Amino acid sequence: MKFKPFYRGMVIHCLYEKDIRTLIKRFEELNYIWSSGDYIHERDAEDIIGKYEFFIIRSGYSVEPGTARDVMRLKITEFSEVAQYELTAIDFINWLSTHDGDAVMDKLFGMKDAKDVLKTFDGTEIVRRISAYETSTETETYSCYQIKMTCSGYITVWADSEQAALNIARKMPASAVDWDETPDVEIIAAD
Repeated sequence: MKFKPFYRGMVIHCLYEKDIRTLIKRFEELNYIWSSGDYIHERDAEDIIGKYEFFIIRSGYSVEPGTARDVMRLKITEFSEVAQYELTAIDFINWLSTHDGDAVMDKLFGMKDAKDVLKTFDGTEIVRRISAYETSTETETYSCYQIKMTCSGYITVWADSEQAALNIARKMPASAVDWDETPDVEIIAAD
């Protein structure tokens, strides 16, 4: 995966667990530290997933995980804007030959024949559409759940099942919202 440069004050939002893991791995590759002073590898991703979905780049090579409350007035950059799926030439040819004549090709390009796609679109546009498709199929098993919490209101959680959404909501730190230590949770709606 290819990343655009990070800059001081940047706030990166991750919707999916796999994106958080990828971003944390990238921070580790760049020798970032957490704002607490810990090295990235010293803080397990499991401590972050389900609690935080925003990452704030602080001065130097320091990053701080945050919640929606922490970034309410800041400009937010989506993970998909900084991370780009890379296709090699072999990936590109394999993808076109795999989907030649099928509904996926028709959905992405409005035509089923790979030869017609190659004549109509330039390589950059083909790769952009394939990359968007590949990213969306990796994450389509996740749904958005609206969860009602006792004593406070509602939150939105992305998870691959209702049970996972409830578990994530129960793990939210009490300092992030005005809840009891172990709030009662109930799913109100799911996309």
